[in-house]
Amino acid sequence: MTRCNGCGIEIVGEENAERRILCPNCGSTARSFEMSFVGALRFSDHIMMEAQHDGRTVAFRESERDGRASSADDHGNGSISMTLVGSSPQGEEETIEVSRILVRAMNQIGQTWNEPVVGTEDVDCVATHATSGTAAPLLIQVVRAIVDPVIWRSLASSGTLNKTNIAIEELTDSMADALKKKRDKIPPKQRSELVLALDSTHLPVLAFPCVVDCFHGRHGSTVAGSGFRSVWIVGPTESLTRRLDLDS
Repeated sequence: MTRCNGCGIEIVGEENAERRILCPNCGSTARSFEMSFVGALRFSDHIMMEAQHDGRTVAFRESERDGRASSADDHGNGSISMTLVGSSPQGEEETIEVSRILVRAMNQIGQTWNEPVVGTEDVDCVATHATSGTAAPLLIQVVRAIVDPVIWRSLASSGTLNKTNIAIEELTDSMADALKKKRDKIPPKQRSELVLALDSTHLPVLAFPCVVDCFHGRHGSTVAGSGFRSVWIVGPTESLTRRLDLDS
């Protein structure tokens, strides 16, 4: 709203501020402007922080989310540290959220998928194409990026998983084991239609560039020949979600 700064009445019809009309009440050309906003704010007690160096993630911190909180650091010397505090994930409770993060990450690089929904017993989640009614849907299969039960039993019993100065190669080998186990359970024809999402939403260090680069070097041929439509590591954010079957 535009008002005369001299007498305060509303000025209507003055669209060009450089050629002001005289105030019909007092003749002044001085103006005051009023603006109001209507909106909604959402407050959350969950915080995620990602530190980068030269465009590469080197640290991650988050407050409690779904009963768990995680942190991770790339030490820059071929080793990392990671901590996960809270309850151990049960079954596939993260499946739909993993699929949502994956779809958002894919859409950020130019793809156009709708919000995923829970699929059938053979497919965890399904997303339809946003602009083509004839395009094949996105069929998503989710598996934990590390399937070693010892890790999850340790978290369940003590409430804390704390690993310091782990060799990156150890992590990538564990990721490759998860991939191979899922590959061996699914027939080749079905694999060719599936996008495999390795869930690292509570172990974000697995999606750090240092780990992904090492994975490409050690297991690139394995993942490329796995027969899946594509293979992704899915962290808690889109920036920590990377495609593994393409060297990037």
